[in-house]
Amino acid sequence: MSTKVQTHPLISVRADATVQEAARLMADCSIGALGVLDADREFEGIVTERDLSWFVAQAKDAAATRVGEIVNDFPVIVDGPIDDGDALERMRTARIRHLIVRDGKDFRIVSMRDLFVIGSVDNQEPTAGDVMTAPAVACRDEAFFEEVAEILAERDISGMPVVDASDRVVGVISERDLAHALGGPMVRLAVRRHNHGPFMRDLRDLRRGIRRARDVMTTPAVTVGLDAHLDEIARLLRVHQINRVPVVDSDRLVGVVTRGDVLGAIAHLDRTEIDLTRPPVVVGGTGIHPGMSPRRLSISRGEKR
Repeated sequence: MSTKVQTHPLISVRADATVQEAARLMADCSIGALGVLDADREFEGIVTERDLSWFVAQAKDAAATRVGEIVNDFPVIVDGPIDDGDALERMRTARIRHLIVRDGKDFRIVSMRDLFVIGSVDNQEPTAGDVMTAPAVACRDEAFFEEVAEILAERDISGMPVVDASDRVVGVISERDLAHALGGPMVRLAVRRHNHGPFMRDLRDLRRGIRRARDVMTTPAVTVGLDAHLDEIARLLRVHQINRVPVVDSDRLVGVVTRGDVLGAIAHLDRTEIDLTRPPVVVGGTGIHPGMSPRRLSISRGEKR
């Protein structure tokens, strides 16, 4: 049975605030999107972790750039109330993780994470091997921030595993990690792995443009095997407050299961064919200079070693 989506107040920032200030606010509030208001405090659009990740790819100065320069002024807006099924379909169709819901003169927000809490996966039979995205897209730990951000934008994904030379998973990096990196020299990473609370990572000694995936990736990564059941994957996503789990076979990366994959399985949505014969697509570790366009990035197919 469909239920009405529980929306949340849309925390907003002025368009003349800096990108760095917006990133700090998102980190402090542990949210993935902000509303943007113009000088008259009228709703202008939103800025999301994806927008901040794209900003990282441009290698610009977050302290000198205004939010109004990167605002998404064409967000998907629906009139509330809205059912969870309708919200999920809107978000899947538009390939977004944040939906703006208009409530009279006010704007509220619902995220993919909110819908995931609503969904139930009890007694579901599919396994990771049935619902994962494969081949996976991954990066080396020495990949530059700019490389990672460009690949996330090019592939329209919000994060990816970090692998070593043998395609073994050593961590996970996401748009949120990159967005937090814009928040200032003290980067707040709300990592909830193995009962660890939030911690601070000092990046002040690293010059902008030379930072690597290893500097902000979450490690150790939470992984599952091909035969992990959907309910177990959903439990891991909830407990660890993460958006994706790498899928490994004989310790090597073969795919990724995201919250969207789990929700799609629950809703019986059509999905692309899984190809286990293709190795992961890996970026980084080739000495590419930051700021190169996605078309010139060196993306290599993982090889059996």
